[in-house]
Amino acid sequence: MNIQVDYFTFIATGEFGIFKVGTLWETVPSTLGEPQLYEPPHPGTAALARYGDLEFTILGEEVITISLQVDHSNVELPDNIIMMNFENAQMKIIEVKNILKSHSVTWERVELLCDDWIDYYRTSAGVHLSFGNNLLGKVGVSNFNISGVSDR
Repeated sequence: MNIQVDYFTFIATGEFGIFKVGTLWETVPSTLGEPQLYEPPHPGTAALARYGDLEFTILGEEVITISLQVDHSNVELPDNIIMMNFENAQMKIIEVKNILKSHSVTWERVELLCDDWIDYYRTSAGVHLSFGNNLLGKVGVSNFNISGVSDR
């Protein structure tokens, strides 16, 4: 079964084709096959499954994070994933900003996670974007709220 994934939609909403945070884990291997790497959960940790540059974190029976590493030229994905709008995975910050704007999604820089080499942003849709040297390197979504500001 082939699944179509729109890269721009993943950046804007965090939905990776049919997969999103909260998807039952059993859906992933039944669709993509067994992962190349699977690290079972240990006390206090979640399970990790990797399909090339696509990674899922699983807690209980649900996917809690989905991330895609794009900081190199040959991104490795399962054969049955058909990526749209993926000609230039390593986009510049301004290009990503325009995609978010077209989806009415805002973003903020997370200073706590930035350094001299990495710029880190979190969108209003819960997508996390990591840039190195002004180029997108990783896109991820989770159900966790990472912020440089305390809620207290």
